[in-house]
Amino acid sequence: MNSSGKRYTLLLVDDEKAWSDNLKDDLERLNFTVYYEEEAENTLKRIREVKPDAVLLDILFHQENKGKLTLKNIIAKYAALPVIMLTSTMVDTYVDADYPGRAFSYPKDALSPEDEQSYKVFARKIRETIEGTDNIENYIGKFEEIGLIVGNTKAMKEACRMVLNAKKTDSTVLITGETGTGKELIAKAIHKLGKRKDNRLVSFNCAAVSETLVESELFGHEKGAFTDARERRPGKFELADKGTVFLDEIGDMSPNTQSKILRVLEEKCFERLGGTETIHVDVRLISATHKDLLEEIKKGNFREDLYHRLNVVQIELPPLRDRVGDIEILYKHFVNQLKVKLHKDEIIDTLRPQLKKLFENYHWPGNIRAFGKSIERAINITNSAILMEGDFSLKGSLENSENAFGNADEIIQGIWNGNIAWKDLKKESTKKGMQRGLIFKGLVDRWLLEKKTKPEYRDLADLLNTTADNMRQKFRECGLSLRDDWQKRE
Repeated sequence: MNSSGKRYTLLLVDDEKAWSDNLKDDLERLNFTVYYEEEAENTLKRIREVKPDAVLLDILFHQENKGKLTLKNIIAKYAALPVIMLTSTMVDTYVDADYPGRAFSYPKDALSPEDEQSYKVFARKIRETIEGTDNIENYIGKFEEIGLIVGNTKAMKEACRMVLNAKKTDSTVLITGETGTGKELIAKAIHKLGKRKDNRLVSFNCAAVSETLVESELFGHEKGAFTDARERRPGKFELADKGTVFLDEIGDMSPNTQSKILRVLEEKCFERLGGTETIHVDVRLISATHKDLLEEIKKGNFREDLYHRLNVVQIELPPLRDRVGDIEILYKHFVNQLKVKLHKDEIIDTLRPQLKKLFENYHWPGNIRAFGKSIERAINITNSAILMEGDFSLKGSLENSENAFGNADEIIQGIWNGNIAWKDLKKESTKKGMQRGLIFKGLVDRWLLEKKTKPEYRDLADLLNTTADNMRQKFRECGLSLRDDWQKRE
């Protein structure tokens, strides 16, 4: 079979393993990457893991019609993800009628091992479905207008793909990520691309206002409600009626205010501080936090019922140290934006290799925000048309460049000795401010040194007690490939 077009990733969910294996082989020969899952209940988990471009989903699982509920769950969580339902002549193909434009059915009987053309027709239909849905490339310009740079790393592309999912629904969205990763930009993108774009987006930082003023800011107050309340004032929710409220750093909100937010979500109403009139509103809520809310729940600092109401759609933003493949794109964006703002048209956006290496070895505790500010400072002080290493004063950057390899060596040694598994790697690398790409590179070099051969993904996966597919995916997210990056060292 001949392959054609871009190589898309598919998730095949079907309990007939022998049939699925044949379909997987045929689709992979037609230039797809196919992951297989046998249990319908694991579909959402597998979507999070493999981030497919489309799902091929059977209707019957062990003679039970689990496909319909699974499809409903997929569409609720991943509105823009194409779903192809694999049906038989014995099953009513309700899909096309109930979910027009969101999913379609395809009969298994149409695929014949004796007819190669039948698989080519199916592959063409899959491609048409994927390419006919929202894709990030079509929105890059709109994202950039907002100030959101998609970049090339898979983690950031996945976050932006989730924006396209979220814009089609009115579900609550929880954006997580370290300080400075661009959570407010994501909220703006969801609002500006969604159906509420013609109404207001009202933002509020829960950590920036004292506890005593939060309720008044969110829900408004009546004249005389407190000493300085000289007139009636509407709150953020009232101002955002028919639009969107963005609550930044919601993890810093007090339990008392959390209960009132929960009421707004459940009943869509509230009273102003000092008032008795019930105000009804129609708002979409987007929230963000740099905290681990599950840990905050364990500590008794955050309500579990509110967490589940907020976390219908979750978007996780990667820290800059995990998207170093985007450094050059971000650099050019900031330089071209700031040279206009600072009236320094002579500045050129060329990124010197030495400066790029300096950026890549710095841990960027303030992430994208700190990166932009450092470039702004450099443009202000430079006497050159091209920014030089001496224009930047990245505190601890040289030490970090040296210590990074020390920290990476510690983690690599732990992996080699079997003391660090995949579940521990994220925790350890985050705690030490490490780029996982640096660890992966060091791990491959250690293998080359010890084994005298280039490792396969399954070899590294065995060291980390994970799967080869997961290892391949994580390398890709860090902009690495065993084939490309170590080919010359064999």
